[in-house]
Amino acid sequence: MEQRFEEYFKLGEVEAKASEPCSWFEPDMILLQEELQLPLELRQYLEWNPVYDRSHGTWHWFAPPHIFRRPTDSFYLIAQCLSTKRWLTWDWHQRLWSVSDTTYPTMSAVLDVADNI
Repeated sequence: MEQRFEEYFKLGEVEAKASEPCSWFEPDMILLQEELQLPLELRQYLEWNPVYDRSHGTWHWFAPPHIFRRPTDSFYLIAQCLSTKRWLTWDWHQRLWSVSDTTYPTMSAVLDVADNI
């Protein structure tokens, strides 16, 4: 999967303070990397160049330290399309990826169709 990330993503600049909480971070927020039951692909995403934002086409994929949810949220915001303002989310309850009303079972499935979403 790491090779696929290298082929798919263009890395942004290093987040200078990626290991420190952002000014908007609140104590009750849950970072994606704190989830206990993550699919392998998502764990690999978190470990691959973890202090970089990533991009592909018009999609901006967030650096792992910036992926979080509030306790009442059922999903994590993973990426945002800069041209259409759509979101790519991962629902930690259903363990599904989604963009708008379309769901995907795996990150690989998202990457397979990402140029067309």
